[in-house]
Amino acid sequence: MLAEDIAKRLQETFASNEKVREGLTDAEALTLLDWGIAYATALAARLAANPPTAQMTEEQIGEVGYTLTRLMTRMNWLVTYRTRKDAAWLVQTFQQVNKLSQELLGEQAPVISSEQIQGWLDYEIQRTNDALIQNLTAQLSPPEIAPPASPEGGQPAAGHPVVGSAQPAQPPQSGQPASGHPVVGAPQPAQPEPSAPPSLPGRSPSATEAPADEPSKPPAKPLSNLTEKILSSLLPGRKPTETNEHAPDTGEDHDQQE
Repeated sequence: MLAEDIAKRLQETFASNEKVREGLTDAEALTLLDWGIAYATALAARLAANPPTAQMTEEQIGEVGYTLTRLMTRMNWLVTYRTRKDAAWLVQTFQQVNKLSQELLGEQAPVISSEQIQGWLDYEIQRTNDALIQNLTAQLSPPEIAPPASPEGGQPAAGHPVVGSAQPAQPPQSGQPASGHPVVGAPQPAQPEPSAPPSLPGRSPSATEAPADEPSKPPAKPLSNLTEKILSSLLPGRKPTETNEHAPDTGEDHDQQE
């Protein structure tokens, strides 16, 4: 299958899922969706260039799209629920983001380090939604779409600071929690064993399967006017009445919904 066909399928999967943009303004949602389109294009090029995955079935591509949708949804949750959930919930969600990133791109995938998570808990949480989305997308971008590094310290340029990089003060040296947040610690917390990345044909569906506490995917719903507007602006040439029969609904993990 051609890379552009794989990319289109991945893009339509997450763009037609309202959980990806729930709680965000149109401008904030478009920032995340625009990154997702670039991510899907880069991922599709990788899959198409690898002979085994170039022969992926529609169902396998749909599973990859579902994993990308779950990744983007949890990036949204880190932004929109940051002041409504406790530190333990945020750390767990960051760990899920890292796991999903590795499912998509393999063990060398970009992840959020424990130090950056601590910086998010202590300082970054006060930033605007748009700034936080830019932080997350910069940190989780594959090399093909990563923002260029500036000469100073290798930080991403063009308004994409690394998550947790701008800290006005250092955490306490005593090892005590700062501002009521548990210290994540220098060594990264034990991560779940990464599932096989989608570069392996015929992989077990459990590699991208939702956790037991996450509802299964319901039948696709008609796209809303906002979704149609977003899809039309980001995916030129798409038929307005088209729906994605495999579009997943990621549901809510660990009591996300108030």
